Amino acid sequence: MEQNHKKVCLIIIDGWGIGRSDHTNPTFLYKGPFLEYLKQNFPYYALQTSGIASGLRFLEEGSSEVGHLIIGSGKIIYQVKTRIDQSINDGTFLKNQAIIKTINHVKQHNSVLHLIGILSSDGVLASINHLISLIYTARINGVNNICLHLISDGKDGPRNEVLVLINKLEQEKTTLGAINIASITGRFYALNDHSEMYIDKFYNFLTSNNPNNYQEIETHLEELKNKDISDEFIEPFAIKNNFKPISSNDSIVFYNLKPNAFPIEYFISKLNYNSKSITNLNITSLVDLSKDLNVNIAFPNEKISNCLSMVLSANHKRQAHLSESIKSLHVTYYFNGLNKTPFPGEYWFILPSNPSLNFKENPYLEAPHITERAQQIIDENIYDFLVINYPNADMAGHTGDIDVAKTVISIIDKELEKLITHGLSKNYTFLITSDHGNIERMKNPLTGETEFGHDGNFVPIYLVDNSWKNAMPLTQEEILSHEKTAVGILADISPTILDIFDINQPIEMTGQSLLRILNLP
Repeated sequence: MEQNHKKVCLIIIDGWGIGRSDHTNPTFLYKGPFLEYLKQNFPYYALQTSGIASGLRFLEEGSSEVGHLIIGSGKIIYQVKTRIDQSINDGTFLKNQAIIKTINHVKQHNSVLHLIGILSSDGVLASINHLISLIYTARINGVNNICLHLISDGKDGPRNEVLVLINKLEQEKTTLGAINIASITGRFYALNDHSEMYIDKFYNFLTSNNPNNYQEIETHLEELKNKDISDEFIEPFAIKNNFKPISSNDSIVFYNLKPNAFPIEYFISKLNYNSKSITNLNITSLVDLSKDLNVNIAFPNEKISNCLSMVLSANHKRQAHLSESIKSLHVTYYFNGLNKTPFPGEYWFILPSNPSLNFKENPYLEAPHITERAQQIIDENIYDFLVINYPNADMAGHTGDIDVAKTVISIIDKELEKLITHGLSKNYTFLITSDHGNIERMKNPLTGETEFGHDGNFVPIYLVDNSWKNAMPLTQEEILSHEKTAVGILADISPTILDIFDINQPIEMTGQSLLRILNLP
């Protein structure tokens, strides 16, 4: 059999969906000329990313982690949040061995149970219902010494909603007893996985016997709101008489749903480094972590075999996975089916992100450098497959600022023009898609309110190859028709790439090749 020497590049424009043709959609208001050219001249369609298509609940929007996991695995994977919700509904959550072990540790040592995680209406990073269930499980097992260390959102959810959600928690007093909120910290400090300075501040705060920042919850949050400080940037503060530092013999439960939604590896390494002063901790995470750590896992990940990277490696295809550090796990750990190391012949190129308090000050991020490195990878001519993540659109969507979105649309459009024009000259095949929607819906079409989080919209799929160019450019009516009906789901991308390489699709991949669906050669 003649060897296939095709070169394929998968570009994931993080957070770029297909929105309405109106004022709520920056990608409609400010069209990128190169992306419009691709829509007209190459196969262009829509894919589903939400609900059951990504192993989520009905109409539930996807996330970057879910999207990259599905894309790289080539199959629908029942997501951990759905599994936890089901365990709460059927009562098995109350008997979860990892959670019970952590609770018993507190009972044995008459210590404190610390629950740490984000409080957000978005439900992607964590679920308030999971937090309520953890408190309830502790209470019915005789543990009352509970400290809630809440991380406020202001990015995926509304800018100032933490007080509303705290009031929602307080309404559970009848069932749960007193809700002991010990501290509140903005996600910029607690979830900042690319800056040790901020996570150090959070760690030192949670382990301090005298945090030096005691506040009344409602008064302080109202003051911050009046100063136009969103939940994202709340500096850590403790609640007097409620706060207890993490100490020896305590238990900790990290209840976030995304392993990188709390830089737990660094946090635990700090605990281990200070093991002489803080000893005998029992630590549980609701979900699997991105690195091997000595912690309990309440809901282990489903084992994924024969993901795209593994299959390409087994067929001696050299791979390059490229992004910047704020999306490093997405093109590595998640895309590789939750595998923590590269497969043979696979190389990871992660450019350092420049941390900033305000994305609006640096909407380019590392996009030009990502493009430059991708062009170098193409020119080196030693890699068969290249996957790239551009984070800009997702970051812009979270700002809720349409002017910022306009800038980012222009940036992405120009970077793609440079990269794809160069790649086509080298006979590369490009697939351009996204993991979920965000930037294309920045206002609620019914209320006009600004939106900051992900949505359940379709995402685009562009199939760009010199041999696939349309005989006649598509009309706007044809383009709109292609956008309204999804031809597939994210799980179809890996089978399509294998089809381009003439590699047999493993039985574990349940997606379908888009080449066959669209009758492309």
